[in-house]
Amino acid sequence: MSAVDLVYCTGLPEAHVKSYIIHFEGNGFPHCLAVKLDSQGTHVTVLEGATVYKMSMAALRDFYHAAVDGSTIVSYWKRDPNDKLCDKFTLLLDMVAGADCDDSDEEADVLRGDGDGHMKLSQDEDEPVICDNILESLCQEVADIRNTLQEKSVRQGGRRQCPMCPFRSFSQMRLLRTHIDKHHSKKNQYVCSGTKQIKVIINLHDHAASSQDVAKSLLQSSAALMRATVQPDLSFKKNNIDKQIRLVLDADGPYYINLASIGSIVHDVAASSAFRGKMERMMGSWLRRDEWHYVSMDATLKLCVKVMGQAPYRASKKIREEAPFGDEVAWRRLLTVRGRTGAVLLMQPIQNESSEQIAETLRDNFSEEQLMSIRHVGTDSPSEKLLSALAEVCPRLQSLTLDPIHLAIVYEYGFWNKKSPGSKQLRRILRKCTAVDSSLPVEHWHDVYDRSMARPLTEEENICRTSILEFSMSQSETSGILDNMDEDVPFRDRLEFIKAIAALCCKYKSEVVRKAAGPNKEIYRILWSACAPDRMEWLMNNIRIRHAMPSSYLWFLPSGTASNEALHAEINSWTRSINVMHRSTLALKLQYFMYIKALQHHLATEFPLSRIVSASMLLGRALHESLWSSEEWNAWCAEQHTSGIQAKANLPLAKARHHEARLVKKWVRRKPATASAKSKGRSRHRTPLSVPRVHTMRTAGVKRSATD
Repeated sequence: MSAVDLVYCTGLPEAHVKSYIIHFEGNGFPHCLAVKLDSQGTHVTVLEGATVYKMSMAALRDFYHAAVDGSTIVSYWKRDPNDKLCDKFTLLLDMVAGADCDDSDEEADVLRGDGDGHMKLSQDEDEPVICDNILESLCQEVADIRNTLQEKSVRQGGRRQCPMCPFRSFSQMRLLRTHIDKHHSKKNQYVCSGTKQIKVIINLHDHAASSQDVAKSLLQSSAALMRATVQPDLSFKKNNIDKQIRLVLDADGPYYINLASIGSIVHDVAASSAFRGKMERMMGSWLRRDEWHYVSMDATLKLCVKVMGQAPYRASKKIREEAPFGDEVAWRRLLTVRGRTGAVLLMQPIQNESSEQIAETLRDNFSEEQLMSIRHVGTDSPSEKLLSALAEVCPRLQSLTLDPIHLAIVYEYGFWNKKSPGSKQLRRILRKCTAVDSSLPVEHWHDVYDRSMARPLTEEENICRTSILEFSMSQSETSGILDNMDEDVPFRDRLEFIKAIAALCCKYKSEVVRKAAGPNKEIYRILWSACAPDRMEWLMNNIRIRHAMPSSYLWFLPSGTASNEALHAEINSWTRSINVMHRSTLALKLQYFMYIKALQHHLATEFPLSRIVSASMLLGRALHESLWSSEEWNAWCAEQHTSGIQAKANLPLAKARHHEARLVKKWVRRKPATASAKSKGRSRHRTPLSVPRVHTMRTAGVKRSATD
């Protein structure tokens, strides 16, 4: 060390100091810069290792004041007679830092490692990075196996097993060597079975590292592990097996299984007597609680768009009829039915939302006793025709109600399904349609509206309804209605509802003049239509039936079809990652969706826990109990044996799926080829963000299959 008498201070030194060193923290590491002023003290030269910067002294001071770590900057310089000495910061002389220098040979040796097969640290732009050396290990393993292939390859069933593939085998050694040279190459990361084996390799490597060991024979170990767990064996003729296996998270740990066995198992469980018996017992308990007293119905089309073998519903009639499943059988909607306390009673694909189709679906899926229990039905599209059709299958049906929330949903179509101040106010208004006033007798609300003619509007009601189109209500009256409105008190008559809608349109005129995307009409015209006599009568039925029901029935009573809309959102989230599926696959999924929702509701109502938990937590705690006991399972398996041979279960959906797959495959082949949308004559402009990346190990995605 040099014996130089240094003086120091925090920040920048005084003007008489012409040469000094600035110590600060750069990118998390101590760093130093050399600063030299000219004779006038107006310009400075800053040296950072071999890099030189020149600037004005004013700019340097601006940098200092703007720096977020300015309070940690320390300056050092050689003692000057004009210095004002202070021993307050003597400890600052112990600080150590450097400017820009290469690592010593000893440090480089430490960073590179000693070549023992463990993970290595390497230097990359002054930042340490960890290199797992998995690719190098796989390369060496392939080379070793190629040299000792006669010993490594096991002969089984007259074929040579590739030691690095889970199931690939060959009849001759010559073909096996060609396979290794062609497919176990650096281009394929030395793995030709797909990315799932790569994930097994990485986990075997990490397991060895966590066990303070060195991973060896990763290709052979991963192949043997997958070969032992994937049952039944896959074809020995295919390299890529990613699409034929799936990862299962079991109590004993994760493992891969044959995809062909999953569908049969899942279908077998859904078709079992234990599964169906459990559903019947839950339905029976709901029937005893009068769950069918009030049902809400709604349909969604998003899920059925993914069904294969049917043309889009917006296609021409000719194209729709040419599809394997034409308009008469194509599933266009998913009808959901929920009960009085929110239980999911039905999830059934249908062709359309016609009155006849809905009535037929209820008749086919509900028992006679369940249909007899239905008293009230909520829907977003009530009509006299629907009421007549439902009355034929539901003998005790008393009323049909209009969903009060649907009008707010249509309002928000004009705001990209986002809530606005006007839509929030409209929801407050519509909430009055589900309120209950126990101080008034039931007779005050009149009889429920049925297929008879609605009472025409009075003169005062007509004047108020016209003000919706003309925005003619005064500002004082508008404020008086909206500010003094109590959303917990129901509308006492139709005039009160029309006035509330007119006040809304006048206050939020800038919103209601917009067009709603679905109906393609101005919002204020939609609200005007909602004040028609028949629409208001269907809407007021919500108030009438609530005052006619026992108070205990109102605890969990849903607001119109709001619970159905929530169920549709949940179903869509479950199937968001699915692009296409067969009809039979959708039918099987719906059976499990129905079971999950039914079990959650059954547990919450029949066996409540001591504290509130989420639906997923409740389901997770309940599914540990098997549907079968050990004796029942062994007895069922014994019944399936015929002359000592395990018989296959009768799975109708499996047969339907094979038939659907053949029809869809034939239909796809008939479609004309389409030209590529890419422009081959124009090169794409590259930016730093769009430069193609090359990864050393691919752990996701679908690897293209290669043929030998």
